[in-house]
Amino acid sequence: MTMRVPNLKRSLRVAVALLGASAALGACTHTDQDTPTSSIPNDYRQRHPIVVQEANRTTEVFVGTGRGGLT
Repeated sequence: MTMRVPNLKRSLRVAVALLGASAALGACTHTDQDTPTSSIPNDYRQRHPIVVQEANRTTEVFVGTGRGGLT
């Protein structure tokens, strides 16, 4: 029966990988349970104050050759 000697470099790499993965996943812990929502208005007009209104507007588009591109 042959005895295998554990490879020290491989064991060290596995240990570092496990330690790194546990540190990365441990940093994802979210413990803040109290989220204040009373300051957020219920009305969408107050949450999104940008208003687009309809109005009379004239836009002239010149069609032809040698006019340049639309910008």
